[in-house]
Amino acid sequence: MTLYLGLEQSQKLSMTQSLRQSIEMLQLSTVELAEKIAAELLENPVLEEASPADLADAEISANRSDDYSFYEGARQYQSSSAGSDKKQRFIENIVSESESLSAHLLAQSVLVVVPADDEKRSLMQEIITSLDSDGFFTAGIEETALEHNMSPEDVRDVISAIQAFDPLGCASSCVNESLLVQAKNRYPEDKLLHGIIAKYFADVERLNYDAIAAKLKVDAASVREKGRIIQTLDPFPGRGFSKSETAYIIPDADVKLFDDQLIITLNDEWIPKINIDSYYTKLAKNKSITKEQKEYIQEKLQSAKYFIGNISNRRNTLLNAVRYVMEYQIDFLRNGRGNLKPLTMAAAASALGVHESTVSRIASGKYIQTPRGVFKMKHFFVSAFSPEDEAQSADRVRCEIMSMIGAEDPAYPLIDEDIALRLKELGIDAARRTVAKYRGKMNIPSAGMRKKINMMKFEEA
Repeated sequence: MTLYLGLEQSQKLSMTQSLRQSIEMLQLSTVELAEKIAAELLENPVLEEASPADLADAEISANRSDDYSFYEGARQYQSSSAGSDKKQRFIENIVSESESLSAHLLAQSVLVVVPADDEKRSLMQEIITSLDSDGFFTAGIEETALEHNMSPEDVRDVISAIQAFDPLGCASSCVNESLLVQAKNRYPEDKLLHGIIAKYFADVERLNYDAIAAKLKVDAASVREKGRIIQTLDPFPGRGFSKSETAYIIPDADVKLFDDQLIITLNDEWIPKINIDSYYTKLAKNKSITKEQKEYIQEKLQSAKYFIGNISNRRNTLLNAVRYVMEYQIDFLRNGRGNLKPLTMAAAASALGVHESTVSRIASGKYIQTPRGVFKMKHFFVSAFSPEDEAQSADRVRCEIMSMIGAEDPAYPLIDEDIALRLKELGIDAARRTVAKYRGKMNIPSAGMRKKINMMKFEEA
């Protein structure tokens, strides 16, 4: 084997820390950006939160090339301290601690007399803490009995005790069992109700009350009455205690129409305004500091400049993207749902002169306040109804289907074929399967199911 030493030229693309940070910031919502800025203020000593005097100076000198303030190249906003404090208090008070399902059931388990022995009480606590968010116990009784060296009857006794706790039906294995437990506790003498839930639950789900009546040889009116009782029961007793974080939305942009002209405002006036502490700029030029100290300060200064520049870049990119999308979808702002035009991220990227991935990142997790409500920015990117008909958007098709079903005769609901024919009259060529797909995505039941629901509502009235 021959060894040799030589030079070779090659090209490669490397991502700098600044570029990586810029890409990351594009994806941040306004709330996340505020958190990012707060973290950077703690990490980088040369950054400082701008004072009211700094804000005024920054606005005056916004066009200077050597100004690295947050306000460079963008419209400035200044919020009063009172408004900021009010928003802060609102955010701080918005989340309250609620009791979990397991804590609620465990508190009741302490008070029960039966089961009295420690093994059963320990099993009861274990079952309670293993319930899923719906309140169901999904482990098998036989497996649980084998694992704890107990008989299946003992395990069932423990489960039955938990099922009698509030809320009724917890520790059941499924919806059917949960409803049956509730029915037996609330209506202990109603054997017909118990039998319907235990043996004909599949028919209950499909509202096939006539079929149940025929099988039980009772009148259909009695079965429908039991159906109304079943609807008052809770199929998922644990959901009321499910501990999930509530997402509170602060729109990233506010869009208004005034005299048919768009007014777009970025909702970033409340986030921390930052600049570079002049003390460190002067200190970096001081010849009395050590080489290591100077290198450290210069590194932090450079990092701060990149950070502030990336904030400004994110703001400008977001503002341009929102402006383009809202101008393109102005018919939606004027007339509401059903008026979104087909728009892809690739088309938006081409119009804005950026890469498609940039549009995807800037739209990710962003919300826009419009005269029609608050929507995800991605809501305004709508696919065409079909490759053959790129002028029609899927949004319009959904809106037309919903409108037709909303105006139908309750006694004679429109079947999918009828809806497809009506869409064709509007210039939308949709097959029956397509109508069924869109209807399913909107959680609208079939014509037969809608007719049964309407009949029940009529009987209740």
